[in-house]
Parts: sequence; C-alpha cells; structure tokens
Amino acid sequence: MNYTKVYNPYVFDEPAIETLIKVKYKGCSDDQVRWGSNDDPRGILVIGKEYSVQKMEVHSWHTKYWLWEHPNNKFNSANFEMVE
Repeated sequence: MNYTKVYNPYVFDEPAIETLIKVKYKGCSDDQVRWGSNDDPRGILVIGKEYSVQKMEVHSWHTKYWLWEHPNNKFNSANFEMVE
C-alpha cells in the first residue's frame, strides 16, 4: 500500500507521519500555482480525478503535495479536496 509521508519542516527531530491520503483535484488559478513555487497542474491532472498523496510538506501559510501518480511534481494543496 502506498502511504503518505507528512513532513513538518519546522520540527526537525520529529519523524514523518505515515498514513494514506486520497485527494481529488478541483482545478487551480495562476496565483495558486505561483504560491510557494508549485508546479502547474493544468495539463497534468484531470479535474475530478482522485490521486494518492506520496508526500505532504506543511509550511506556515501553505502545504505542498507530491502525488504517487506524478512524483516529480509538487502541487499546492489548495487545488485539492480530501476524499474520505
């Protein structure tokens, strides 16, 4: 099973949390792409499709997702909704 590694860059001695997180891509704006130097998901991801989060990096004002389906790209978490 593919688990998500959740990192908090502000707590260096804390190990990563491993869990399974599924998200659904809901589209994005130019500002969401630019925020935090994320990759542009338009043309890569499909609106409404579910993806599995490989890595999650939590920052003070935003969170970045790396997806198992596209591990070389980082995306703004604001472009997704959680799937239960």
